Amino acid sequence: VFRRGPTALALRLSHWIHTVNPRHDLCNKAVEVEKETLQTALKEMRAVPDKLGVAFEDVIALHNGKGKKTATKAAPKYANPDDPSQTWTGRGRKPAWVKEALETGKSIDDLTI
Repeated sequence: VFRRGPTALALRLSHWIHTVNPRHDLCNKAVEVEKETLQTALKEMRAVPDKLGVAFEDVIALHNGKGKKTATKAAPKYANPDDPSQTWTGRGRKPAWVKEALETGKSIDDLTI
């Protein structure tokens, strides 16, 4: 005798999931373990400021809004003696005017700003 209705369907679906896909239980267990690990980590993180006598929220507030710092543009170190508007920071590939100056016998120190 087969039962009908949403509960019977849920039971049959559950039986099918566990019979056909035994890894389903493993996936559920992995999710549970991950949640427990995160909870443990949070408890340990909250314990450190307490030991130091600082509020956890104050520690978090120091970090909030401080993601990866934006790179600041480096100041130029070298300038083209023939055209001072052409500068180079000394980083990356050498510009053509630096290569030409070095080939003509100038040293890199001659190009320093």
